[in-house]
Amino acid sequence: MIAHADLHIHLDQFDNPVATARAAKESGTALLCATTTPEGYLTARKALSGCPNVRVAAGLHPWWLDGRCREEDIALLLSLVPSAWAAAGDGARIVGIAAGRSHAVFLRADGTAAALGEHAYWYGISRWRDLVAVAAGEDFTLGLRRDGTVVAAGYNNYGQCNVSRWRDIVAIAAGDSHAVGLR
Repeated sequence: MIAHADLHIHLDQFDNPVATARAAKESGTALLCATTTPEGYLTARKALSGCPNVRVAAGLHPWWLDGRCREEDIALLLSLVPSAWAAAGDGARIVGIAAGRSHAVFLRADGTAAALGEHAYWYGISRWRDLVAVAAGEDFTLGLRRDGTVVAAGYNNYGQCNVSRWRDIVAIAAGDSHAVGLR
């Protein structure tokens, strides 16, 4: 039985990630392995495939690599997103992606959105339609509709989700606890 979860652990950097995953399972802990490179994702996914308490997320942390991030790394990461999404049970064509602290939101080609990770940060986005962009803050999600209006979900502890009156917006962005719309 799962009693705890760590939603951001870099198991791909551990000397023995499988032993760590097994110890976590014994303590009732689920893990989201946030990889630091696309190659790390491929290696971790294979190594941890027998660990039912672990999910592996494709990641790229250029600051971790001390500026050695190459265009090839970005291309590999983008090539992994559709397969990772298909493995999550949705075969839709993804045209945009944004990541918050513990969640990722995907913009589908049909103008809808889907997400993975901490449910409280994106609850309700399955009802969003006619989207042209998505953004993710630390613990909230934004969607820009074709008509220039903005929708939000997640925590609103600083007013970052107070976007219902925004009109004629052409671009959105999200920081830790703030939302920005460009007219």
